[in-house]
Amino acid sequence: MQLPAELQFLEDYLTDPNDQYKKAEWLLSEFDSPTWEYSFDFVTPNFLSWDVELSDYSLLTDPKHCKLLQSLKCWLIVSTLPTSGTGFSNGLTTQYRSFITTLLLIDYLLINDDRFQLHRFGLAGLNSDDLRSILESLSRNARTEESLFNWRQRILDFSLDLLSKSCGEEIDEYLSRGTGHFHNNVSPDDEDEASSFGISREMIPRLRATLDLHGLMRVVKGGKVPNSIAISEQVFPRSLRVKHTDKQRLSFLCSFSEDFYIREYPSVPVTTDNNDVPAKTKTLKYQSVLYSMGALHELGLPAPTIEDLVEVRKLDLPHELMGRYRTLPSSVVFEVFKDSVEFHFQFGRTVLDAYLRLAIYSVRNDCLISEVPKPIFDRAIGSELHELGVKYVSLLSYSRSQNNLSKEEYFKALRANQGLTELVLVYFGAAQLVAGSLSARRSGELVDLKIGSAIDRSGGWIIFDNRKSSRSLMGLRAQEARPLEPISVKMIQELERFQRVLNRIGYGPKCEYVFVPPNAKNSKQRAAKASAYLFNRNLDILCDYFQTDLNAEGKRYYIRQHQLRRFFALLFFYSRSFGGLETLQWMLGHTDLSHVWHYISESIGGEVLRSAKSQFVAESLHRNETETFKELAALVEARYGTDDFTLIDTEEMEDYIADLLEEGDIEIEPEFFQGPDGEDFKVVVKVKETAKVIG
Repeated sequence: MQLPAELQFLEDYLTDPNDQYKKAEWLLSEFDSPTWEYSFDFVTPNFLSWDVELSDYSLLTDPKHCKLLQSLKCWLIVSTLPTSGTGFSNGLTTQYRSFITTLLLIDYLLINDDRFQLHRFGLAGLNSDDLRSILESLSRNARTEESLFNWRQRILDFSLDLLSKSCGEEIDEYLSRGTGHFHNNVSPDDEDEASSFGISREMIPRLRATLDLHGLMRVVKGGKVPNSIAISEQVFPRSLRVKHTDKQRLSFLCSFSEDFYIREYPSVPVTTDNNDVPAKTKTLKYQSVLYSMGALHELGLPAPTIEDLVEVRKLDLPHELMGRYRTLPSSVVFEVFKDSVEFHFQFGRTVLDAYLRLAIYSVRNDCLISEVPKPIFDRAIGSELHELGVKYVSLLSYSRSQNNLSKEEYFKALRANQGLTELVLVYFGAAQLVAGSLSARRSGELVDLKIGSAIDRSGGWIIFDNRKSSRSLMGLRAQEARPLEPISVKMIQELERFQRVLNRIGYGPKCEYVFVPPNAKNSKQRAAKASAYLFNRNLDILCDYFQTDLNAEGKRYYIRQHQLRRFFALLFFYSRSFGGLETLQWMLGHTDLSHVWHYISESIGGEVLRSAKSQFVAESLHRNETETFKELAALVEARYGTDDFTLIDTEEMEDYIADLLEEGDIEIEPEFFQGPDGEDFKVVVKVKETAKVIG
């Protein structure tokens, strides 16, 4: 019976569930069709084939699985319907989100049918432990392809298996000749990522070649990447949707033509273990979709018990718990900061000018810079660089054309100053480190600094595009200015001058960005665009040149900009122990310390400032400097069972102090007072009466 318009809200209550749960506005096919045609206002409809294999090698569409198939289809429809009971339809966008969420859960169940035994018991075989385990898996990672499907490990296992079945001689031959867009370059970041999976550097090109030989790589700008859809069809054949979707890249399996470079040591990880988990709204969505299976009971279809579904709905799952960046010891930053500034004063202009003279000659004589005749090269670098040790335009080009330097020989030659291009890269890294330390900006904001507009006309302010402020600007970024210490201004201006000359003489494509260095291969194809890859490469060579510390595992501290943001605040806390208070006032251009602190706290986000406070206090306690922090020291002693804080790992103690700060159990602030020489301060830790040992 067709209800009048004013009574349409009653339709949901009067409709037989067998009819209501077998129709949806997005479903364009008959419910019983083995292939569904559907559209959420798409330009062209999509298709969903239910003809998938289960773990007993039968098909989901076989008559014996009729109830299971009906259950899954009805669940998919039910999850997209309104849940409020008002009769009003939710929008297609909301329905589509529910549709995708449910399909992901269905795929997880189908792929793991050997565990859940759907082919025997249907959805009724799922108990509260099964549902809880699904939600706990989802809570481990914000990316569902990782949390549910362990994609990166799956693609690696698939590649390793394919390699074991491939002809080794064919792979060797393929690697020796190369072809098309395939490149053998292995970056340090590739090596680090592969190492976390137990894959050696030597294995990386072989895995890439294996995928390419089997037609499982696709061409992208600058190289090739694994074809995740083609691979998914083989990795996830027992799925409805996940086998047809593009997925996150496993970076070390990608083949790009970036400048090749190496690092001397493995890198100390820059973040804690990946604790990135979904936002609460996302976990609640999965709980809601699982709970919607309860509607199947209305249809007489197998489903988990109502008690189990209610229990799962009430679960309190972890959410939005982001991993912290690992501590970069302040001593490491202070040392390399000092070395960078000294390098600027001693060699900066000389190194850059020598390279410019060679670049001008190469353009005028239409030759590569590495092909400049030796007498011209010697005159171009001058006696100062000759005495410093410079012998070659580039160690990389020399190694490839002559003796193929070993890794040990390369880094020995690097620190002996034998490569001019490498010294240029060291200067780029030094300028980045100084600017990054004193500006406290995000990495991307420094990467995007443009020639001619990085520094204002007065020479005292850095101008950058705020990457966090494009809202209401139609995608454009707001420009901001922040005061910058003169030494950093001078270094940036040196690089701007260097880049302008290269642009003016036509050395490679015109470049608009400050921190894009010359090509390490010494070709005239200088990169036109800035990138995090080039920015980090400059920092890496700086760390190897100045030999930043190794940790207990023999890994080097390779500095990243997000670690330097806290240095800005650490500089304040440590200012009383090096160079006096006037040093920091001079560097930041303020007349009194309370103004300096106000500027720092306004310029740095709360999380970064908390981490700086935690690090300073943890390092102080680690040196057994407990007189100022007696109450906190008592908490730490109770937590670790010792009053000898030199025995406690600094990072672990820092995490503990950060937890106390986040919980509001302690406060760490500078306390200002008038001393005999003017305004002074001390760092004070206030412990609340309610504070307790965490752990």
